[in-house]
Amino acid sequence: DWNKDKLTDISDKQERENLDLLKKDYDLLLSYNYGKQTRENQLNTDILKWYLKSSIDGEPFSYHSYPVNQMAGIQNDLPTFMVNAHKIRSKSDAKAYIARLSKFGTKFDQLLEGMKIREEKGIVPPRFVIDRVLDETRAFIGNTAQSNILCTSFTTKIAELKDLDAAEKAELSRQVETEVSTNVTGAYQKLISYLEHLQTLATT
Repeated sequence: DWNKDKLTDISDKQERENLDLLKKDYDLLLSYNYGKQTRENQLNTDILKWYLKSSIDGEPFSYHSYPVNQMAGIQNDLPTFMVNAHKIRSKSDAKAYIARLSKFGTKFDQLLEGMKIREEKGIVPPRFVIDRVLDETRAFIGNTAQSNILCTSFTTKIAELKDLDAAEKAELSRQVETEVSTNVTGAYQKLISYLEHLQTLATT
């Protein structure tokens, strides 16, 4: 319940802080006396050392990725998470779902920040990737908010709650539709606009 109404921060600042934390963890790991560890713990240390070191060594290539592509990305991972992972067992869970929808704009702004940094570095997806993501994102917001999977899934889940009456369920569903038609749709429109810009820069 501590973070069920939040979304992970993917801002560039947070990514930098995450990497700094990995470096501190690595230094801390190396400070332990390896020779005094059991063979089993030495194996654990070796594995963790490899994992942390490989992440740290990858710092020069931090932006060498396509956070939005035809296989994955926030444009489909986030709705999938909301539908499959966000459980609704109470009114509190339902309100948390709505709160998360209200944060789509911030999440997509953080995504776009990273994509624009990549653009400045000349890291732009090939045109076919952009074309497919555009098709996907346009289709996702192409119909009415009421028919969007974020709404239909919520309605299905909330129908099973026994401690809410019909009026409360209808009001919560109305709030979800409002968030989808405003914050969620607005976030996708921003992404679509930026992808259309990248289309003019992309190669094959």
